[in-house]
Amino acid sequence: MESRLKVVESVDCGLFFRYNSYIRWKWFFRRKTVKEVSQVAKKGRLVFRTDRCKGCELCVNACPMKILKLDDEAVNIKGYHPISVTDPDKCIACASCAMMCPDGIINVYVEE
Repeated sequence: MESRLKVVESVDCGLFFRYNSYIRWKWFFRRKTVKEVSQVAKKGRLVFRTDRCKGCELCVNACPMKILKLDDEAVNIKGYHPISVTDPDKCIACASCAMMCPDGIINVYVEE
């Protein structure tokens, strides 16, 4: 199953500089609707490095499907409540959460 998955890079600046277009840059970072995102990728899987999560909730606010939340019961080694996924089947692999994470702890995998 791992061979059918690929990593979606959170920010790939080389892609934007290759096209040398600020319009593409602005389009990529604008807020997308759920319909736009679901047309690009249908199914995804999120992997968190919960030991480094500081619970800032930026990914929770960025998720268009609203499937992320703070885990009030768990505490990581830094003393924060890490993020958890409420319904992993609803993930559309838009990578909005990974782009918003200041610590880069979220990996998004897309089924091909």
